[in-house]
Amino acid sequence: MGDVRIHFLERGEGLPVVFLHSGGGMASDWSRVFRAMGPGFHCLAIDLYGYGKTQALSDSRSPVKIDDHAHLILELARLKGGPVHVVGHSFGGAVALRGAILWPREFATLTLIEPQALPLLEETRDPLFDRVVAFREQFDSVVLNDGDASAMRLFVDHYSGEGFFDGLPGSASQILTELAGVVAGSWSALMQNPIPVASLEHLDVPTVVVQGSETLPPERRMCEILLCELPFVQAAVVEGAGHMSPMTHPRQVAAAITRHLHAAPPNPRT
Repeated sequence: MGDVRIHFLERGEGLPVVFLHSGGGMASDWSRVFRAMGPGFHCLAIDLYGYGKTQALSDSRSPVKIDDHAHLILELARLKGGPVHVVGHSFGGAVALRGAILWPREFATLTLIEPQALPLLEETRDPLFDRVVAFREQFDSVVLNDGDASAMRLFVDHYSGEGFFDGLPGSASQILTELAGVVAGSWSALMQNPIPVASLEHLDVPTVVVQGSETLPPERRMCEILLCELPFVQAAVVEGAGHMSPMTHPRQVAAAITRHLHAAPPNPRT
């Protein structure tokens, strides 16, 4: 897109499946899921703007928007010559959902793993939205007062459990620390993501919503809203998993994805 070179990882041959990482991650987070997918899939994991080896949009005068990230799906679909299967986790799930709303004909199926579709909580006046806003404000305060490492420790431990950040190898914690500014920008993009509840009832892409059985209340509630509002949707639960199931339970996540790809009904648009 523009002069930015987009980095992505590839594995296998067959059905094209595009993977979008979480707000504190990168394309390599999907490596264990890739290995568990089995034959018959051409897996492509994108580094979203500012993450991994994909640089930020240097010509942008405002923070990168969800639609900017979502446009990368469109580019890959065009590169592959037709609709692609799309898997998005957390921040990547919000990007995938927005892309499906904008360009449904480019999506063969959609797998949403606890997507951070925060406007759904706000629009439905769910009190859990206030909890999300409070955590975002705490993150911003820690960045300002205590530095990037402390902020990413807060962020990672919130989603992966207390002490997780300090247990990482030094190289991993350093990479995460360097993402603090990008994560702050992603929070802004999530808050401004144009996904009204009314847009969901018209999304005719076969979808599965995947959640961990031990995930956090806001993430569980966003999944519940999607399961109530999307017309062609199924649910999958990863037992024992929290929010970071692609990292902690890659085999179970891969199984949920492959079941959906094999069993999804024909797209009602075709």
